[in-house]
Amino acid sequence: MANVDNLIEDTMPANRRNGSNRHAPGTAGLQSPISPALNQQYVLGFMFNEGGTRVLLTLKNRPKLLAGQWNGIGGKMEQGEISAHKAMKRECWEETGLIGVDWRCFAVVNTADGGVMWVFSSFTKRIDFAEQQPGETEPIQSWLVSDLPFKKPALRHNVPWMVHMAICCRSNPRYAFKVEEMHK
Repeated sequence: MANVDNLIEDTMPANRRNGSNRHAPGTAGLQSPISPALNQQYVLGFMFNEGGTRVLLTLKNRPKLLAGQWNGIGGKMEQGEISAHKAMKRECWEETGLIGVDWRCFAVVNTADGGVMWVFSSFTKRIDFAEQQPGETEPIQSWLVSDLPFKKPALRHNVPWMVHMAICCRSNPRYAFKVEEMHK
């Protein structure tokens, strides 16, 4: 396990490390600079009920690689977004209609395609108020963690360990993980 600030240092370009603009105001150190020179960055969030027994997932229809699989809330960070935290809040609002959700980054994944995925969790009463938004084509559903559809292709391959990691990290919020995603 690593400290969250160390993960952020490790994922930032060398010219931004220890710089005066390392952290944007209000982002709690989750600065994630986006520029055309960097590979794509993504956010992925798992919203749980307060007890951590239910998790909100979305049935993806795009990109093609994810189509037909249940995954967390999230998507690509947009050009100009200054933090993964703000991108996660935007994605949550776009997909569920919820604002003000308290997201915490618990993992940073270097994806097999060379991108970076910032993985968040939230434990909240508000899970029951999430609903598919007008214009969104991907349905959302609250699942019992014990009843997740682990058979392929129903559940994205990395969701089981991310869900369980989020629950485990809840008890020690000072730590997060850096993960290298590998494919055959």
